[in-house]
Amino acid sequence: SKLPETSREDVAMKEVPSDAFENNAADATKREGKASPSSAQAKTVTVSTDAWLALRHERSMRERQIKALQNQVESAQKELQQLAEVRTQLKEQRALALEVRRRGTELQESAVMASEDIISL
Repeated sequence: SKLPETSREDVAMKEVPSDAFENNAADATKREGKASPSSAQAKTVTVSTDAWLALRHERSMRERQIKALQNQVESAQKELQQLAEVRTQLKEQRALALEVRRRGTELQESAVMASEDIISL
């Protein structure tokens, strides 16, 4: 009543476009399968289910990494925008502080001259 055991490689082989796996298609055929006779014309390779699943998993992982990197880039861009706004505000505050300092210096000079005028009378 027990069925004979078979490996996953014995169960199925898949025909997939060779460009679907980029550089990994050649590695997969070396490890798991053989190029089909019409592969030069159809640009497909035959790989085992295990190899196909491994390549699909690898591609999925790359896509997740790409999405994570895109999110990091977006976050960095937002942070740069916020920093640019803060920098603009700091420049405005610095300009105001310099203006207040200049006025204070003028008032101090006026006060010193007024006190000298009073003393000389």
